[in-house]
Amino acid sequence: MGKKTNSPPASSSAADSSTDAVIEKLNAYITELESKNASLSNTVTTLETETSFLHALIDNIPIAMFAKNARDSFRISVWNKAAEEIFEVPKAVVLGKTTHDLWPKEQADLFLADDQRVANEQRLIDIAIEESVTKSRGTMLLHTKKVPIINHKDQKTDFLLGICEDITAQQLAKSRDESRSKVLSLISMGASLAQILETIVEDVEKTHPTILCCILLLNTDGTHLLVGAAPSLPIAYVNAIHGAAIGPNAASCGTAVALKKRIIVSDTQTDPLWQEYRQLAADARIGSCWSEPIFNSSGNILGTFAMSHQGIYTPTQHDIDTIVASAQLAAIAIERAQAEERLRESEERHRLLFSKSKDALVTSDPETLGSFSSANQAALALFGAEKESDFLILSPMDVSPTYQPDGRLSSEKAMAMVHEAMAHGSHFFEWTHKRLNGEEFPCNIQLTLLTIAGRQVIQATIRDITRDKQAELALQQQIRQLTLTQEALSLSEERF
Repeated sequence: MGKKTNSPPASSSAADSSTDAVIEKLNAYITELESKNASLSNTVTTLETETSFLHALIDNIPIAMFAKNARDSFRISVWNKAAEEIFEVPKAVVLGKTTHDLWPKEQADLFLADDQRVANEQRLIDIAIEESVTKSRGTMLLHTKKVPIINHKDQKTDFLLGICEDITAQQLAKSRDESRSKVLSLISMGASLAQILETIVEDVEKTHPTILCCILLLNTDGTHLLVGAAPSLPIAYVNAIHGAAIGPNAASCGTAVALKKRIIVSDTQTDPLWQEYRQLAADARIGSCWSEPIFNSSGNILGTFAMSHQGIYTPTQHDIDTIVASAQLAAIAIERAQAEERLRESEERHRLLFSKSKDALVTSDPETLGSFSSANQAALALFGAEKESDFLILSPMDVSPTYQPDGRLSSEKAMAMVHEAMAHGSHFFEWTHKRLNGEEFPCNIQLTLLTIAGRQVIQATIRDITRDKQAELALQQQIRQLTLTQEALSLSEERF
């Protein structure tokens, strides 16, 4: 008999087959997990790269940006490099802190109120100008936008994104330009030097509320300084420095004139330049003072423009820009006043300014409005007169129609306009004039009451606004045509 072969039981074979199937499924599942893990790892790497890029972008963007956690007392969670520079607070100090941890309570209360409003109302707010006090640069002016970051799941505000732009330089430049225009206008109107200098000082003090200013004028001998304007300084201090001698150790102003250069004293109680004025400075609470020489167009010194602070203080670049611009503006005013003093008659002084104007300027007696007493070249060109002598035999009524567009007699209305100017110093209105060839034209007129050589004169600044009127009429016609077209279209739509 041959040997009997042992074969595995049927149940054992089935179990092996089932195990193999499970192992195969496990391997497939593991492979699938590995694939998903690799994909997830790639996704995480991509997100980390994008997050890193986003953080780098925010951190290096040249506009201050920060984020506050609206769900955690508005604690700061993002603070980029530009924010560090503007607010002069490093990121390490800021992160995790609240507004009240970092700013004075009064200022922090205002910031927090805005933050809460943005979070609750979930809308952007645009703060055109807000102040922020820094350690080294004083008060900064910021344009701030605050944006809510809303959670799409529960529709609540997660974060508040802040974007701040330092607009200090722009705002100060704007203020300086406005002040310059005001001062030049005062100069052209013949205002007194005292009024002009006081205006310059007051305008600077408005834009730099912690600083007091004064303008000192060099006397005719060139040895002493006289107070030209110091509206906010203590009267005892003003009286004491009036007539102070110049010299290489004569406080800030006397030294600036003697050395013909800017002098900065950050502490009047320790600087040797203020040794003789130390008690005076302490009594007047002048802790620091910097002075800018005022030069005329020939390079001769006229005086100084000084800025002072109650405490120990070093002027910022904005302060320096302001004092330089103010000294230059004061120079214009002082030099003009000195030029006027050298003129023998006020009439000659008026004609000097008068003849250089690009606007048409004429003068006449405000009581009678008789023949013109003077007219510049722009006025002769405006009315079509070849010679001044031919024009000066005419009166304002000779170059006006009998009636104005409102139906009033030109003679009657003209006297009414003059009375307004005499009552208020100046008056602005529209008028219809006519050229010597009879052509009528609309114009704007600024009447200004002046005193020349002790007598009152009315000066008229005349500007032809024909083109403005034509443009206005054309616009009205376009609007009228558009309205008619729209009405026609509406009618057509109703019919069809």
